[in-house]
Amino acid sequence: MEHLENKTHILVVDDDERIRKLLSRFLRDKGYIVSTAEHARHALTTLRDFIYDLLILDVMMPGDDGFTLGKNIREKSDVPIIYLTAKSELQDKAEGYDAGGDDYLSKPFEPEELVMRIEALLKRHGLNTSKETGDIIIGKNALNLKTNQLSDTQNGKVTALTDVESRLLQVLLRKRGQTVSRYDLSQALDLDPDSRTVDVQVTRLRRKIESDPQNPTLLQTVRGKGYILHEHD
Repeated sequence: MEHLENKTHILVVDDDERIRKLLSRFLRDKGYIVSTAEHARHALTTLRDFIYDLLILDVMMPGDDGFTLGKNIREKSDVPIIYLTAKSELQDKAEGYDAGGDDYLSKPFEPEELVMRIEALLKRHGLNTSKETGDIIIGKNALNLKTNQLSDTQNGKVTALTDVESRLLQVLLRKRGQTVSRYDLSQALDLDPDSRTVDVQVTRLRRKIESDPQNPTLLQTVRGKGYILHEHD
């Protein structure tokens, strides 16, 4: 099971092995975690097992093309999608946006341009950060990713998070406002999906971020589905 650490996780879907290897190497050098899939079916299987922050989809692939794959993904997720294609006509780009794409890059392209588009998309879909400190704001708390510490913005009290608590919170932050299943959380945290360990970790995290852990307003349970982290309490 892949350990996500505290980095952005990107899935590259392209039937061209050369492009998969090129993008994987380049994006990893830029500090991203990169997984790859060679066709739509492989991608959908991967998407059931991992949570990704951004998808890069080739359009022209055997089987379901990238647009079809994007439509299938968009029915269940609002993860940012960048389409890669040799087609550059306006109507092709329009089809890409209609298929749920957030951006569209024509081949051949400069890898640096792709990185700029990735960074712009991640910022657009990104976490709510404090301009002064770079900390992530969660209710009345500020999370420092370097120290795994929560600081109460009202009284200055500092609370340390365990590594698991910090990773749990970051997964929920990347999906803020969306329900994340217990299974997805267990996969991201490298925990047993058949145990109640995720629930235990959620309970512990609530004690640190909620004003009233018994009546949570930030990190709430969605009965039968999982958990959701809200923007404000």
